Amino acid sequence: MLDVMRKSADSPVLKVLFVAIVLVFLFWGVGTVGRDHVEVAAQVNDEVITNRQFQRVYERLGTMYQGMGAQAPPAAFLRSQAIGQLIDMELLHQEATRLGLRVDETELRDAIASSPDFQQDGRFDRERYVLLLQQNGYKPSDFEDIQRRRMVAGKVQELVRSGVHVSDQEIKNHFLYENERVNLRFVRVPASEFVNQVTISEEDLQKYYGDNQEEYREPERMRIKMLEFRPQDFAAQVTPTDDEIHAYYDAHQSDYQRPEEARARHILFKLAPDASD
Repeated sequence: MLDVMRKSADSPVLKVLFVAIVLVFLFWGVGTVGRDHVEVAAQVNDEVITNRQFQRVYERLGTMYQGMGAQAPPAAFLRSQAIGQLIDMELLHQEATRLGLRVDETELRDAIASSPDFQQDGRFDRERYVLLLQQNGYKPSDFEDIQRRRMVAGKVQELVRSGVHVSDQEIKNHFLYENERVNLRFVRVPASEFVNQVTISEEDLQKYYGDNQEEYREPERMRIKMLEFRPQDFAAQVTPTDDEIHAYYDAHQSDYQRPEEARARHILFKLAPDASD
C-alpha cells in the first residue's frame, strides 16, 4: 500500500484531490441544518464538524485507497485519519480568516493552469481539466473552492514556517535526546526474604511515626443534613394582597423595565466631497 502511494506522491492533482477529500466536506451542507439538529463529530472553537461530514470523509478515504489499487487500512486508522484531517484543516482555515489571508482569482487560476495534469502539449486544456474532475466526482466550481481553501491553508503553514528558527544547539540537543542510551545493571532483592531478620523496637516505631505523621493523617470530615424548601411547595398557602403586589413592584421596577428600542428604515452617512467610492 505504501509503495503505491510513494509512486503516485509526485502527482500534483493527486495531492490536490487528497486534500479535497477533506476540504470539500468542510462546507458540505453548511447553512442547511441548524446546529441543534446535527450529530456533532467534533467542535473546533465555534465551528462544528458534523457526523455526516466525518462519515463522508471516512468513506472517501476508503474509496481513494481502493482506487489506488491498495488494500484499505484498518477502520480505526481511517477514522483517526478522517477526523484528524477535518480538525487540522478547519483550524488552518480559521487562522487564515483571523489573519485576513485570502487567495484572489489570479492566484487560483495560475495555480490550476500550472498543474501538469491539466495540460496538453504544455498548455492548460479546459476539456482535460473538466474530464479529469468528472472522473473523480467533482464539478469545476467545487474543485476551485477546494483549491482556494487549500492555498489559503498553505499560506498559514508558510507563515508559521517562516517565523520559526531552530539553532544548531537545539538540533544537537534534540538529537542527543532522541539517541540517548543507558547501560544499566541491577539486582532484584525481594524484601520478603529479610522480614524475619529485622527486629523493630517501640522507640523505632515512635520515631518513624513522628517523622511521617502526615502519611497517616486522615482528612477532616463532617456530616451535613440539608433541608430543602421549594417555593412551589408553599405557593398555594400564600395569597398576596394588591397592596403587597404594588409595593413589591415599586421596589423592583428596574426588573421589569425594557431598554428603549428604536427602528430605523434608513441610515445616512455624510461623506466628504473628495471621499473615494
